[in-house]
Amino acid sequence: MKGRRRRSTRGAVIVEFAVVITFLTVMLFGIIQYAVILNATNTLSHLSREGARFAAVHSMESTADQPATTAGSIRNYIQTACSNTTISYAQINQVTISPAQSSPTRAAGSPITVSIQYDISQKYFMKDFIPGTSSGPVYITRTTTELIE
Repeated sequence: MKGRRRRSTRGAVIVEFAVVITFLTVMLFGIIQYAVILNATNTLSHLSREGARFAAVHSMESTADQPATTAGSIRNYIQTACSNTTISYAQINQVTISPAQSSPTRAAGSPITVSIQYDISQKYFMKDFIPGTSSGPVYITRTTTELIE
């Protein structure tokens, strides 16, 4: 009596590996994409807090040429704060400071708000691989309000 020959399972292992590695690769890139977007949103929150804090502390200060801190100086401060982050100031779409410098409500003890708008789709690297994702801009806004000191 002849013994039965065992069938080779090498082909099945290769197919299983291909299926598993495809799933794991997509999952890994999804995790990385999520981390990149989370980093960008945290950076924007940080920048809006920095801008609002600067505005709250320096809003009532007078300089030789300005009666109080202007929106331009707040934007310059945010631009300087961007230098150590993953977002450059040129990529930020809009910085809004309210109330305006000339507003009568811009007084000590009143709130000042800094909003930063950013196109987060600049950080998408998987948008070409995921069907149904928007090809247009996707804006996120981070807002911080502080009391003027």
